[in-house]
Amino acid sequence: DGILSGALSFQTENKQIITGTGEADISISEGRIILSNPILIFNSIEFDDISIKCVMEKEKLRLIHFRLKGQDMTGTLSGEIDLRSDILKSAIDISGAIELSPGFFKNRKDSSDFIRHFKQLIKNGTLSFVLTGNIGEPRFRFL
Repeated sequence: DGILSGALSFQTENKQIITGTGEADISISEGRIILSNPILIFNSIEFDDISIKCVMEKEKLRLIHFRLKGQDMTGTLSGEIDLRSDILKSAIDISGAIELSPGFFKNRKDSSDFIRHFKQLIKNGTLSFVLTGNIGEPRFRFL
């Protein structure tokens, strides 16, 4: 969900998406991401703005810049996806960090034991993570 704006360019000579080249510089505002597989207490992520810059070349999609700004959190991502003919088997190597706002934990309906455990994952105000595996079976892990 959201309002999309920006620019996208892409070209390929043999009609195979993974061998094409291109870049995108886009933003999405006033949106919401619904997670198909909830991560801890996140079923969805509401945001004010997402800005994304990525480049595709040599069967790789490189995420150069990804920044999410919202009332509850801000976050960044970077890394790449090694593209395969079967897109679901494309390998993911992405790292990220989330900074939660001070008000994030106020009025949460989650159990206090879970919130206490969640707060222990935060180091210097940041929750760092990696996303690996492939698009069909991604693996998410906090650092």
